[in-house]
Amino acid sequence: MQRTTLPSALAAGALLLSLTGCGGNADADGKTVTVTVGYQSKTINTVTAGTLLRSLGAFERELRALDRRDGHTYKVKWEDYATGAPITAQMVAGKVDIGSMGDFPLLINSGRGTQLNAPTRLVSVTGYNLRGGLNTVLTAPGSTLRALSGLRGKNVSTSVGSAADGTLVRALQQAGIDPEGGIHKLNQRKAAVLALLPLAEREPAAREALSSVRSDPDADVRAYAAKAMA
Repeated sequence: MQRTTLPSALAAGALLLSLTGCGGNADADGKTVTVTVGYQSKTINTVTAGTLLRSLGAFERELRALDRRDGHTYKVKWEDYATGAPITAQMVAGKVDIGSMGDFPLLINSGRGTQLNAPTRLVSVTGYNLRGGLNTVLTAPGSTLRALSGLRGKNVSTSVGSAADGTLVRALQQAGIDPEGGIHKLNQRKAAVLALLPLAEREPAAREALSSVRSDPDADVRAYAAKAMA
């Protein structure tokens, strides 16, 4: 396996607040409010805005303090996602109140939210690396690829709409390659989901991973996951 680091791109983790659903969802009694947080436990740039925040119970403590001031009871529902794209889909649909994601997904989030009258607000930047750290091109053993220019006309797998996808787009542009027509882009999520399907019945971890993509914006990914989880 050979690695080529993607250069000169931004890698960031951000915390977004849905302005249309920022009050959470009130239960029938009107006093209990559930706040749904979408996070990514497997993405290092957003770990402080999700996994760490959840494990420390910091958000729940802040909400308990708010309980005493406004008389409501707040509950937090944590939903783990594989990438930022499905978090955006759920925020636009009003099903996620707060989401953490990388730089490229948050730009898509802002654009989609504005288009569909479901605006979001950037609350905090949780991680930042001007050099685009943690994003790498992996090639098969024995590959002759030595530079990004060698990707022209090749099949390139990435998680479409993710921070890695955004980094790939900018890196290809810097290498003089059209990100749309210069390569054959394959959606990594589809390949990953298909690989997990045979394991779903006997491997709890595979079922957990499939469960996390049931709300993916890609219809094929949702269908594969739903079939495996049925």
